[in-house]
Amino acid sequence: MFNFKKVLAVALTSAMIVGLAACGEQKQPQVLANGDQQQTTVGANGDAAQNNGQTDTNKKRTKDVLIGTWWTQHYDSADDELADSPDWIVNQDKDGDDDATKASNAVNRAQMEARFANVKTIEQRYGLKFFWTNLTYAGVKESINTSILAGAPDCDIYLTDAGMAIPAQTNGFCTDLRTILPADHDLFTTQTVITFLDLGDGKACILRRQGGMNNTNPLAFNIQMLEENNLEDPRVLWERGEWTWDKFNEYLQVLTQDTDGDGQTDQYGWCGWDSDLFEELMLSNGANIASTTTEGLSSNAMTEVLQQMYDMYNVYNVCVPVSYDMDSNDVRTKYRNGNIGFWWGNVWVSQTNGSDYDWDGTLGYTLPFDIAYCHWPVGPSGNQDTDPQLNNVGGELYIIPAGVEDPLTVFNVLYDMWNWYDGDTTLRDDPATFNWWIDATAKTDELRQENWKVQTEINSKSTVDLWNSLGVNYDLWSLMDGTVTPAQLQEMHKQEVQDALDAVFGK
Repeated sequence: MFNFKKVLAVALTSAMIVGLAACGEQKQPQVLANGDQQQTTVGANGDAAQNNGQTDTNKKRTKDVLIGTWWTQHYDSADDELADSPDWIVNQDKDGDDDATKASNAVNRAQMEARFANVKTIEQRYGLKFFWTNLTYAGVKESINTSILAGAPDCDIYLTDAGMAIPAQTNGFCTDLRTILPADHDLFTTQTVITFLDLGDGKACILRRQGGMNNTNPLAFNIQMLEENNLEDPRVLWERGEWTWDKFNEYLQVLTQDTDGDGQTDQYGWCGWDSDLFEELMLSNGANIASTTTEGLSSNAMTEVLQQMYDMYNVYNVCVPVSYDMDSNDVRTKYRNGNIGFWWGNVWVSQTNGSDYDWDGTLGYTLPFDIAYCHWPVGPSGNQDTDPQLNNVGGELYIIPAGVEDPLTVFNVLYDMWNWYDGDTTLRDDPATFNWWIDATAKTDELRQENWKVQTEINSKSTVDLWNSLGVNYDLWSLMDGTVTPAQLQEMHKQEVQDALDAVFGK
């Protein structure tokens, strides 16, 4: 369970904020005396009974279950064969595949076979069919913003992100699973198959399947560059509790050099995109902007974040000069030139506009230096042991909207679809399925495993801060070029943040 006791509700869009308030008299689910929405469908004995993680119901829904998403997904009742999923073809062995790739392919095919067979099991169990329907990202937002508010959801389940799901829950437009499931259900106990986002309001509406890996954003560095400058490995400093902003700033200044003596800096301690650095400094200092009902931009911890960012660009002068009109991914991959000490690391970045290492035998070349992942240094208000290290604002979150027919059966279909492994997580969590996450980061097995360890540690400590989903245009570029001070930026935007929160909560 993701436990965020005071996580805010952030606007789907300005229209949805207004719509949620304006449509309060629209068709609503029946409300119980205690204020909860009536959603329960009971079993033959009058109780909601649990069986292998599912809850039985004697109400047999015959209408197809539709799952609104923004990309094509498999498998569902529309698929006639395994090859209907392009991934089935991708995971066939090819000439030149190494043993690790073949092992990964084999596991992926076994998972796909199990998921494909599971479709028929679900159809037979509930006497209905289920379909993924690609609405596009904008289409999902529009459908939530119109059909749910009208009391007649287009879909029985929606794939969302936090920016859509949290406002929907806080405004009562999601089914609360606590009203239809027993207390000993997997959702509330072992959470082997499924978990939920806890907003601290006692409800369980926003669902996430267990297993898999999220995009993590470790701090990446050029191993050889640090070694050549006699700088101790940051991973070792982290283990000793000595990897701090002060030490980071020291390293950045040592690495920023004029290597050819022409009077121009040609090697830098840092290169990165504005919002990437901003968010990681927040996390590493225990700060937030929009994780509660009160804005956090004006906090002392945020002052420290802004000052650190300002100093990196204007006092220490350790950053590659970049501007807002540059391509963000071009900036993110400048480290490939070999003259950058630290940057915002991510596996997908290492595969953007080419690739860093010939991990699968298809690239034909590899970088001449090694990349290591480490944790971000701890700020003056941060805590290495307790602070989250990942803002998991995206990802795959699901809601069952209020007003759907027989929400219990809808939930069971979703649960069974995710539980294609019948509770045995061995195949689901086979390390071979993480082949890309591991192998794409380095050219040696030892370094790959070390980078994977950092990724998994970051992934295990997440939070939700929707600072970048409020429609506030934080003037970070002016902070970086020195024309705006930290105090001025806070003053410029703190009321904007608070106004967004107040609009959501009707203050």
